[in-house]
Amino acid sequence: MTNELAKLDIDNQQASAVVLLDTQLTLIDHNRSWLRYIDTSADSVIGKHLYELLPTSQEVIRPMIEQALEGQESHEKNLGLTVRDNTVYWDMTLEPQHDTGGNVTAVLLVAYAITEETLLRQLLERRVDDRTRKLEALYAIANIAADVHDLNSALQTCLQHVLLAVDGSAGMIHLVERDRLNPVAQIGLDEALVGEISVESGLIGWTVQNRQPLVVSDMRLDPRTPSALRESEMIAYAAIPMQPKEQVLGVLSIFRDSSQRITDADVELLVSVAEQVGSLIQLFHLQQENSRLLVQEERTRIAHQLHDAVTQSLYSLTLFAGAVQQYAANGELEKGLPYIQRIQHSAQQALKEMRLLLHNLRPTALENEGLVEALRQRINAVERRANVQGQVITKSELDLPTSIEETLYYIANEALNNALKHARAERVLVMLEQSESYVTMTVSDDGVGFELNEAKKSGGMGLSSIRDRTKKRGGTLTIESSPKQGTTIVVTLPLDELSQ
Repeated sequence: MTNELAKLDIDNQQASAVVLLDTQLTLIDHNRSWLRYIDTSADSVIGKHLYELLPTSQEVIRPMIEQALEGQESHEKNLGLTVRDNTVYWDMTLEPQHDTGGNVTAVLLVAYAITEETLLRQLLERRVDDRTRKLEALYAIANIAADVHDLNSALQTCLQHVLLAVDGSAGMIHLVERDRLNPVAQIGLDEALVGEISVESGLIGWTVQNRQPLVVSDMRLDPRTPSALRESEMIAYAAIPMQPKEQVLGVLSIFRDSSQRITDADVELLVSVAEQVGSLIQLFHLQQENSRLLVQEERTRIAHQLHDAVTQSLYSLTLFAGAVQQYAANGELEKGLPYIQRIQHSAQQALKEMRLLLHNLRPTALENEGLVEALRQRINAVERRANVQGQVITKSELDLPTSIEETLYYIANEALNNALKHARAERVLVMLEQSESYVTMTVSDDGVGFELNEAKKSGGMGLSSIRDRTKKRGGTLTIESSPKQGTTIVVTLPLDELSQ
């Protein structure tokens, strides 16, 4: 170190670069380590201009230099400078040196090299960003799986999230259908490529056959690559079988149009995604099968109702009408009058049953209007036409999940059906109240009531269905009834995550 620097009050041992410049930015003095950070191979740089030594960093340093020449100290952290085609990072300070009259006579540049720390931090930030993208993709796909109405659209959306997470240029999802690979979602590929990629003897076929991930760093060199794809811009490739329960349901394919390799971390994410998408596909198929079974169950239920109620009422009408006809033919019409009254009663009962059936076949109000309005429409359409007064009361504001509304709706309908068909009630009341964790529904009537123990033994009057629906939702059921005292049914369902 020269006397010039020795006079300055600075810890030169800690600083990576200490440089003294005159007001023309010519080097007056420097410490030894400074030479490692400038673009020169000369032994001596004294007398050379700063911008000659750091030509590519002129624009970065200039604002600080100007501030220092105006007499103001300037600081900059994590300053990126290009030296010998490499980027180095410094924490830099420029401090003006004054004479006794306060004039700036020189500028002291002190810099601390932080390249290693900065690059490490950038690497960690990239990894955090990468992990965040991947977690967001998994979260998004989990949300898609929670509500699948159109499988192909859901898979297309899943593919978009996957490509974003792994920085893919293109992607495809194939499903195994009738022992063939069928492309159901694709992004970034033209139709000609889609057709060739789907050939089962190629890359995707290998993945299905071997039931394990396939990663190809350069498809142009792989003989399994279709010719059209080999001539495209795509280079790197990964294929992941979707097999949530050992059965391969399809293949998730990702392409990159650069030589950037597909890493183990990428494959790890793709395997997780493929498992989730496979579960989504299974769930969709189960929902379809469940819908088919529900339709069949509903048809069977309606058939039983028609047979047990409406058909019997119509059969009774036929018998009573035949009896009246016989009495009329014998000139004994007065003897047939009681049967005419029974015809009227049976016809009214058949009308009630038909109204119930028609209402149950049209529950669209639940979806369009919500639980309370659907129950009011039910009472207006059925009970009031049967001269039964009905009312729906809410004791608090309701904000219920769809699944809970459906359960309460069907329980209320079952209870109202009982009151209409068996209880000979004149009044019915449905009351709803929601708390933070529970919803309670009370259905009461002023009908003839029944012996509770006998009803439990027989399992009749729809009580077993009400119990099953309540139990499925983790709720509690209370039934109060006795002869000539009416009936009250209280259902309480939890609103925790399991009830969704």
